[in-house]
Amino acid sequence: MSSGSLNQLPAELLRQICGYLPLEDKLRLSCASSQLRSFLIPDVFRTLRFTNLRRDEAAITGVLSRFHQHVKKLCFQFHLFNLGRESDQESSRPSSNDAFKFLSETAARLLRGEALPKVGSIIVQFVPEEDFEQGDWGGGQSSIYTFESSETQQEAQERETQSPWRAVMKEAWESLETNPAIKSLEITSLPTVMSTAWCSDAWKDFLGRLEHLSLGVWGGDNGAGWEANTMDGYTDFLGTVTGRFFLDHLISTTDLSIVARANNPWGGEGMHHAPLPLTPQQLPNLQRLHLTHCIIDPPLTEFLASHATTLTELCLTGCTSCYGDNLADNGIPWSFFFTSLADSNPVLQNLTITYGVVPLTQDEWSPKPGMKDPETGAFIPPPDEAEPVRLLREKVKKQDGFILFPYITLDDKYGMVFENEDMNLESGQMGDDYAAYQRLWDIVQKNAENAVKAKSG
Repeated sequence: MSSGSLNQLPAELLRQICGYLPLEDKLRLSCASSQLRSFLIPDVFRTLRFTNLRRDEAAITGVLSRFHQHVKKLCFQFHLFNLGRESDQESSRPSSNDAFKFLSETAARLLRGEALPKVGSIIVQFVPEEDFEQGDWGGGQSSIYTFESSETQQEAQERETQSPWRAVMKEAWESLETNPAIKSLEITSLPTVMSTAWCSDAWKDFLGRLEHLSLGVWGGDNGAGWEANTMDGYTDFLGTVTGRFFLDHLISTTDLSIVARANNPWGGEGMHHAPLPLTPQQLPNLQRLHLTHCIIDPPLTEFLASHATTLTELCLTGCTSCYGDNLADNGIPWSFFFTSLADSNPVLQNLTITYGVVPLTQDEWSPKPGMKDPETGAFIPPPDEAEPVRLLREKVKKQDGFILFPYITLDDKYGMVFENEDMNLESGQMGDDYAAYQRLWDIVQKNAENAVKAKSG
């Protein structure tokens, strides 16, 4: 279809079509004609992306001057650079020489809300160059060892004077906390180090105004197998610092998302575990909770039960149980989790649980050659598979809606995640997890039906 044909479409139909396009395609389409450009400008500039890089400063200033009226959301991409990295003429990636040692005035004005005072939503994306695997990130440390030990406020303050990236990060938080319009904050790949900006009353007041917070933390390994959750500073940040400097102050928040890395799950107590710092006293107005790559545990269960009268939506993506793991001090089975929620008389109307394949054998999560369908990638069970496994597979196929729920273990040396196929098999054979889930699901469905009836009449 030519651009002329598109121009002849009704505006509402064209808007629907363009709604399916990613930003890159909208940019290309906007070049097809002046009419399409005028039509797409509000979409193209709906989100303003800005960085702490010198090379982007002029472009950001130009966009602000011409298209500021279309901006509804901010996205601050904060590139983190180590102390010793030099410019690399062979690479297209930015170097430390391209980053501001202090927050640029344009970035500061955007964060403070001076440039766009009516924009109430912001994403703060941290982009760690080289994935923290090379160079000096402060105190002579690199990779996951940047988070080897917990920090006091004084230690954090000292390191902010030594590490430019930490100093600029502090400036960014201090600028953002003064923005009265921000009601929605999404943080991705947050470095797990304390910022002294979080110690101020202004920061607490800023968090207290938020209606939506998505908190995503950095995760990784040292390149040789050791995961970040083997570092005490990392697990302390997740289990303590995020509660003290974030979750404790969300008095207005109705929508909370917590996002961990798949190989560094968040939850549980014990070796290499970082408990979710959720307490019954937090988030009195919470209505929607989304957890990604978290571990169900008693504190989470207690938190959900204490919010049973306000929480209407619970979404668990890639979440697991560490019940049966010797490293976990407080693992609970899924049946306990679901039963506790059902017993709390919840008003929950939407429950979504998504996870990949729940393996019943080691071969299933680490298949040998010939054990995967070449077209679909699905596991092909061997003909001589153990009878208990075979019977459970048949049960899952025959019993409509029967669901297996995942269990994992953490390696005591490397901290890496392993599927607990023995626990998956045992819990599936018993059927308690599914029975408890079905009971909770019936409550959720009834609540949703009652809500529809209340709206309609």
